[in-house]
Amino acid sequence: MKASELSETERAEYRALVGQLNWIATHSWPDIAFDVCALSVACNQSTVADLLQLNKVISRVKTDNVRLYMPRMDKIADCHIECFSDASFANLPDSVSQGGVVIFIRDSNGRRCPVFWQSRKIRRVVKSTLSAETQALLEGAETAVYLSKILSEIEGCESLQIRCFVDNKSLVDALYSCRSVDDRRLRIDMAVLRDMLKKKEITEVAWIETSQQLADCLTKKGASTERLRAAVSRD
Repeated sequence: MKASELSETERAEYRALVGQLNWIATHSWPDIAFDVCALSVACNQSTVADLLQLNKVISRVKTDNVRLYMPRMDKIADCHIECFSDASFANLPDSVSQGGVVIFIRDSNGRRCPVFWQSRKIRRVVKSTLSAETQALLEGAETAVYLSKILSEIEGCESLQIRCFVDNKSLVDALYSCRSVDDRRLRIDMAVLRDMLKKKEITEVAWIETSQQLADCLTKKGASTERLRAAVSRD
């Protein structure tokens, strides 16, 4: 029963509801972003099981209470950007991997203001966890550089320093190593990131424990959303 596909009418209603949830996830509710992305992936072949999951997310949105918190920050010139990126390897249909990014402005007093978050499919099928994590990091780093340029132009200051955080030690080791990775396609992505570091477009890429990875819940079902919620909201 749960594997039965929806009718065309039901599928149209399904798409409309997923679209509404996507707007909420994109603009004000980051910790439902993975669930909404997974529902979006199923749009063309949605089943009763997908519809039941959709109803669960809708119920959560209706009953839960999350408010984004935008603290009063120091001057932009005294702030830096933090970018958390993560990925789950081949956890979507057709062996597609999922990436997640959360970006904050952080001031000298440790206050964080969320400015960007995203949960989306990795753009190409990759062969390893390292490749998936690298793709997610590159997506986050490029977005952070873009945001830094916009803020510096608005404020008339130097570009903000960008610190990137990943929970994959192999990625950090490969990035700061002089040796090439075996995957030839991955070498290009590594070269782009190394060039960004060399040009100081990003200040550093640092390893953190998975327990500190704020983007973890943007990449997989069932991951705790508590850390991300605590960082972006005031319940």
